[in-house]
Amino acid sequence: MARSQSKSRPGSSEQDMWSTLLDKVASGKRLPDKKLIVLGGSIDSQRDFVDSLAQQQQQKTTRPRKPDHKNAAPPLATRFGLGYTYHNLLDTDHDDMVARLSLYTLSTPDKQYAPLLARLLTPQAIPNTAAVILLDWAKPWHFIHTLRQWVRLLNLVTSSLDEPAQVALQENMAASQQRRHRDTATSMTDNHTPLPLGPGEHDDPLGLPLLVVCQNAQHIESLEKERGYREAHFDYILQFLRTVLLKHGAGLVYTMPAQPGSLQPLVHHALDVNTSPDGPPKHNVVDRDRVLVPPGWDSWGKIRVLREGFDVEGISRAWGVEIQDLPSSPPSPTLPSTPDAQTLGGAEPSPPSDQDTTISLYEQQIQNPHPPAPSQPKLEVECTPDQTFLAAQAESLDRYRAEDEAAKKAREARRVANAPSTPSHSSADDSGARAMAEHVGPVQFNMGGIQYDADEVLRRLKVSNLPFYRFPENTFTDIR
Repeated sequence: MARSQSKSRPGSSEQDMWSTLLDKVASGKRLPDKKLIVLGGSIDSQRDFVDSLAQQQQQKTTRPRKPDHKNAAPPLATRFGLGYTYHNLLDTDHDDMVARLSLYTLSTPDKQYAPLLARLLTPQAIPNTAAVILLDWAKPWHFIHTLRQWVRLLNLVTSSLDEPAQVALQENMAASQQRRHRDTATSMTDNHTPLPLGPGEHDDPLGLPLLVVCQNAQHIESLEKERGYREAHFDYILQFLRTVLLKHGAGLVYTMPAQPGSLQPLVHHALDVNTSPDGPPKHNVVDRDRVLVPPGWDSWGKIRVLREGFDVEGISRAWGVEIQDLPSSPPSPTLPSTPDAQTLGGAEPSPPSDQDTTISLYEQQIQNPHPPAPSQPKLEVECTPDQTFLAAQAESLDRYRAEDEAAKKAREARRVANAPSTPSHSSADDSGARAMAEHVGPVQFNMGGIQYDADEVLRRLKVSNLPFYRFPENTFTDIR
């Protein structure tokens, strides 16, 4: 028995060892699942965004690889409310996958899609999720309006989550702050020294890393040549975007189809995926078509340096009020006009009132060169065919005739019903005339010294055979 037991012990230890090794290998091969929620843009611009991520990764491959259908970019499914596709994230050498990226797309900032987005933000998925808002340089005058719609929707989604998800959001924001301290560490500060937040920074955190991607930056040149935009316009747009995004700790990048720029490093950095040996992406606020503002880098002082006179405090304060989307929200703070108005658009704009918003202030300077024309009255008059017009008039006349006949019959019925108790019109008139004569008395008038009775004169006029006046007897006797 002792020998059998001694033989069984090595077998059990070997089995435990192999189980441990297999578990380590399995856990090593288990890839993290990252989620990216892409908001805004059209279906084509969303496809361009996904293609830019895959194209930039393929361009960084150092050695040629055999064509593999597994590495081909999957299609973007957009038949339902949320679109979906996936993307494999490769390591620095682009040999092995380090994470799987699931991309969910939504084109309409409607509140009815909030439950769909809330289902994606589980407590387990929140630490591995980031959001991207797509803007288009073809219509820069819609930037702030579109951005406010999506931020309001994200606020609605995050506020509707349950308590475990809220705790996960708070932990996620704390982790993002730690990454900010790590990225901004210099020779004067180490990784263990937290840097305080500046004014207007992270005032309204969303709980998720946020990136704003302004696509089609090649339109900047056409805006300058064809629409009359100048450097002041582009600086104003950049200052406005950086000011409102600073409140959420968001990043900003300009892209174009031919040159995605630092899009992929910025997305990977927001998802906390280390695929670049160069560390976090470097900022660029000089090249107007290759702007890159990493999360946690910007500040009010850096925004003011771009162009003087920009009211950072007023815009930041008003933006914090307007993104709440409350029915009884207080009026937006007064926003002073920028002193660059003459440079931007000619005449000085009128001073804003308490009802002015960030959108109205932004659209005062960045105007739509082709606003929708107001509805004008038509010069052409549509004529009805004669037969159709006459048929309609005949129907109207028949209807009016029937109404008149019905009204006449109703009056006759009322008159018959009231006839026994009401005297006739002739008797009523005669009695009224007699009463009037008794009250007034005879009416007389004098003509040529002769007194006439008016009633007698009228009676004689009615009777043609009577003379107008009868002289008394023996009137002419004295003449003879």
